[in-house]
Amino acid sequence: MRYRLFLHLVLAACVAVAAASPSSAQKILPDAVSDLSNQIAAHVAKEQKKKIAVVAFRELGGQPTVFGTYLAEELVTQLVNTGSLDLVERATLDKY
Repeated sequence: MRYRLFLHLVLAACVAVAAASPSSAQKILPDAVSDLSNQIAAHVAKEQKKKIAVVAFRELGGQPTVFGTYLAEELVTQLVNTGSLDLVERATLDKY
């Protein structure tokens, strides 16, 4: 639960920075997702954790979106590629 909040906050911060900074606004989505995954991996490593879960991003009303699902999938791919984290499957999280 704590990491879900963390991921949402990090994503919101990245979007806000990209919107406010003209040089960052030129950054394409894959680069932003890669930067975000590196920041998450560094934070998780600093906390001496090895497992993380990524859930699909949803609207404020709780409805899933196509973009939110895409973003979560891209983030999972990038985090797996770091090689330093074990990702918990979303299907497993749904059980809890």
